[in-house]
Amino acid sequence: MPHRTESHTLPSDSNAFPFGFVPPPHPTEHRQSTEENERRLSHHARRRATNETRASSSITANDILCGRGALSIHHPGNQYFRSLVKARQQEYAALSRQDKSTIVREILQAIESRNGRFLRQMGSGEWVEVHDAISYEKTCQALREYQKTRNKTTRKK
Repeated sequence: MPHRTESHTLPSDSNAFPFGFVPPPHPTEHRQSTEENERRLSHHARRRATNETRASSSITANDILCGRGALSIHHPGNQYFRSLVKARQQEYAALSRQDKSTIVREILQAIESRNGRFLRQMGSGEWVEVHDAISYEKTCQALREYQKTRNKTTRKK
């Protein structure tokens, strides 16, 4: 008995897909404001949000460089960011969740007022600005670092 192959063709209706498959919407469709997106995204969804928004032509002294190594440690924008975070860490640790988000926004506004951006280096060497939700998460993480180091020092007694 000869082996029979079946060919699957798409229906003539361009909106219909075989086997009940429905493709995700195109990224440019259904855009919402950044504030609305941030409110709707859960903690984990923000972490999975698109990292890059647009390419940057050059790095300025006010930019915060995401990543590890001497470049990000010694960059003036990162030093300024760390000073802002350090100045607010104790206050952040003592506040409610809602008040904590206010501190995060104030730090991000201080960076933005100096025309600073959060940048990440791509594999090609190009620097790109990260999504607002990523910069928000990075600021939250930096503020939480105080709590971790404080808990370690109190446990050693």
